[in-house]
Amino acid sequence: MRSVLLLMLAVAALALPATAAPASTPAQQLANYLLDVQQLSRPEHKAVDAHEAALKQVQARKMTDPDFVKVLSTRVIPQYKSFLAALKKVKTPSAEIKALHKTYINAASAMLKGFGGQRDAVKTGDLARMKEANRMIDRGNKEIGQYLAEVDKLKVKYGLSVSPSPSPK
Repeated sequence: MRSVLLLMLAVAALALPATAAPASTPAQQLANYLLDVQQLSRPEHKAVDAHEAALKQVQARKMTDPDFVKVLSTRVIPQYKSFLAALKKVKTPSAEIKALHKTYINAASAMLKGFGGQRDAVKTGDLARMKEANRMIDRGNKEIGQYLAEVDKLKVKYGLSVSPSPSPK
């Protein structure tokens, strides 16, 4: 899940070549898209940080199941829903960026479904449901890794600086 957070750091390292191109070039379209996505990161960061902190508490047996459900229900899921809703509104100026963005939306959707599944599994004590929720979160992380790899490929293709992408957990 940290890969989502580190994506924003990678985007911050984005730099156009010395002679910035007009906004209609693919390089500028990609740069603008990545900046738009970066501006959405706050709710995502909050949600992922709250989830990771709560998981650590649960694993250390310092948080009860009802408290974990409360964190998921009141912090993680609402903040991640907010992020996903905003992400779905991002304008994609080309088919190439649209395909890239679809990968990110699919990844974020899997993460949100996983968070909701964890909440429901803890509420009901359903181990199979928890395993499926964890698979959804893993799938989301994998797709985020694919998204980051594609971002790097497009940066190279269009001559934008490439910072090392984090590997998904």
